[in-house]
Amino acid sequence: MYSFLARNGQLFGFGLGIAITLIVFIIIGMNSSFLSANSEDSAAIAQTGIFNFPLIATFGLVLLCVAAMFIFGIIGIVSDFKGAMKGLIGIGALLLVFVICYVLSGGAESEVVTAAIDKYNADLGDGANETWFSWITAGKSRLVGAGLLTTVGLAVIAFIGLFVSEILNFFR
Repeated sequence: MYSFLARNGQLFGFGLGIAITLIVFIIIGMNSSFLSANSEDSAAIAQTGIFNFPLIATFGLVLLCVAAMFIFGIIGIVSDFKGAMKGLIGIGALLLVFVICYVLSGGAESEVVTAAIDKYNADLGDGANETWFSWITAGKSRLVGAGLLTTVGLAVIAFIGLFVSEILNFFR
């Protein structure tokens, strides 16, 4: 399978993309009445289900790619564990940075977030009295903060590394 994909993988992917694109154009052509619709007819366009296949195909292909990534990654690790050690150390370092950022991020909502929730709080209209911001909890806020800290921290580390490596290359 690997040798087949190595030889024909790009051709297979390109052909699959063309096939799905043609199917989408055929579906749109069969329902071409929505092309001349006004903005008032947007509810009628949504009811046609014309975009269901493209969305399902996209989600299916993304899931297929994620599954293939994990399967081939595990196969690569099992087949050459010593060679995969650098990658595993890198993943461990990223997890360590995230854990450190998670510990540093605050769990409670800040005053700014609380003020925004109070300002833009609106009923969802489903009768459950839930609001747009009722799903915000301390744990979710802490995860978002940790993600932001990790992103900014890794960007700063990358910028410093780029800057230092360019200075070292200048003096060589």
